[in-house]
Amino acid sequence: MLKVRNRFNSIMCMLMVVLLLCGSSTLLSCSSDDDQDKDLVESQDKGKTSKEASNATLTDSEQEPLGDEVEYLTDDYSYGDARITKKVTYASYSGMVNYNFIYPSKDPFGNPVMLSGTISMGEEVSPDVMGRGIVLYNHYTVNKASECPTEGDLLLQYLMLKYLLPSSRLIMVSADYYGFGSTSDKNQAYCMGSNNARASVDALIAARQLLKQEGFQWDENELLNIGYSQGGQTAMAVVKLLTEEHPDIRITRTLAGGGPYDMVATYQNFVTTRKDDMPSTIIGVLLAFNEFYKLGNPRSSMFLEPTLSHIDEWVLSKQYGSLEIDDKVGTSDLEQVITAPLFDLDSDISRGLTAALDKEDLCKGWTPRKDEDILLIHHKNDGIVPVVNAEHLYAFLKEQGVEKVEMSITNFNLYTPLLAYYANLFGLKNLVGSGGLLYHGGGAIVFLYLSTTWLREHYGYTDIKEITL
Repeated sequence: MLKVRNRFNSIMCMLMVVLLLCGSSTLLSCSSDDDQDKDLVESQDKGKTSKEASNATLTDSEQEPLGDEVEYLTDDYSYGDARITKKVTYASYSGMVNYNFIYPSKDPFGNPVMLSGTISMGEEVSPDVMGRGIVLYNHYTVNKASECPTEGDLLLQYLMLKYLLPSSRLIMVSADYYGFGSTSDKNQAYCMGSNNARASVDALIAARQLLKQEGFQWDENELLNIGYSQGGQTAMAVVKLLTEEHPDIRITRTLAGGGPYDMVATYQNFVTTRKDDMPSTIIGVLLAFNEFYKLGNPRSSMFLEPTLSHIDEWVLSKQYGSLEIDDKVGTSDLEQVITAPLFDLDSDISRGLTAALDKEDLCKGWTPRKDEDILLIHHKNDGIVPVVNAEHLYAFLKEQGVEKVEMSITNFNLYTPLLAYYANLFGLKNLVGSGGLLYHGGGAIVFLYLSTTWLREHYGYTDIKEITL
């Protein structure tokens, strides 16, 4: 068994995961967006007509890549059946093949919409080599348009498929969620688990259909459902949606970490502490719920200056990642970011917000299958998504009689001088200066560790690499 015991490598892996799950993965890419655009090597298929492109297959032969290689399969993004849009092999993700696709789903208002997602797999998987199963990967918080899967933000997928699970033959399906990819001109439905889960489930259904059309095979009894932070919330919302609308789709195991499963309790926690180590999350929630639940609150009733005057530039433009937005906000003191009535739970604005948040509560109001297999992971001192979320969800699942539900509350200390050095090197001083943010990142490391440990035990891997905590 290969093990990562070198301290430098372990710390760098930890930093990469923390940056990923805090919305700063673009800082870790091997080249800038402009450089990547210059390096694109388009195949001869780019010149095909729409009809010819739509008939192209995933397994068409391609040139030897000189940089990133893109094979365009269709330029038709109109509403209709699911279809592959392009095959992409990124130079920075050697050995991993990705297929971007679009598929029919619903927007937060319930209207038909074409969403986008990515199918990722190691190059060892082909129509002649059966895949071991599918991983439905629900991504964490992103704010920058280029941070979604179809834009090439696939570092965590790459770490899992090619570093932690080499030769696993697992196929990963990742939805962009509404507001990214094919709907990047729309505002995102941030932390609205019901809509993000629909995006993920519809992506899964479409991806299975497309893979079969192209001759791929896999063990259809193996479906893993994973996600951390916002992705953890989405993963559990996926369980709820499948239970209620697609009982024929069975999940082998759900691995959910650091998620806001009880949005009301999360809000009440911040009202009490008046602090959020990642204020961009509070801003995102207020904007999304105000728009998609039609609360009708003017921005001036929610935000204080200078945040108020910069919502469009800092957040809605999707030019900046989460930590970049946090840096611009410049404080974790919520009393300097949001208005006083939002701290008064009896105010009209708080009551309206609470009622909307309550509709996304995963800790009540549904009946999970008794045979679900769920692992919840959370950091005891998480300052972004308080641990009460995991505690409430675990209690609810046990009350509902779920037979195999586990909860791991960690106190893993992520801080080291070496981590601080590299965080500062990347210009992320607010990362090491924020205990709560580090705890959220520490939970992410434990989540990755326990997830890969379970995968190794479940699938009998002997070549999985191990992070020594």
